[in-house]
Amino acid sequence: MKVAFIIPTLNERESLPILFTELVLVYNKLKNQGYELEIIVVDDDSSDGTQAYIEQYSSERSYGILGKLWSLSSFT
Repeated sequence: MKVAFIIPTLNERESLPILFTELVLVYNKLKNQGYELEIIVVDDDSSDGTQAYIEQYSSERSYGILGKLWSLSSFT
């Protein structure tokens, strides 16, 4: 079973490390019960490096968390 966290962001670069650390703890508990965790980040064209942080974070992790980045500005 997959558990997805959908996280809307706008200039949240400073808070993401704390949030992702907590989500990793959740992931580690759920992994033992057969769950898969997915993080979906919907960024609204942040100007503080949020997008770069998300891209770097998701490319560096190999323990099952999937990072997805969608910018709302790309749909307008």
